[in-house]
Amino acid sequence: LETNDQRLLSRTLHRMRGALSVMQMTAITERLEALEEQLRSAGLNAAALAESHAVVELLRDTLAQV
Repeated sequence: LETNDQRLLSRTLHRMRGALSVMQMTAITERLEALEEQLRSAGLNAAALAESHAVVELLRDTLAQV
């Protein structure tokens, strides 16, 4: 996120979605999938960047509970 590299972000989201899917974390994987689609359709705009940060926080909170 710090580099605003859309391609790297998309690849990372895809890998994370796959790993979380294996763990059956459906709500987070759906959100990651929606973010990937948003990046494909509109690019790394302000809304996608805000959602990216929100997803990072969600992941942090989720991991803190494990």
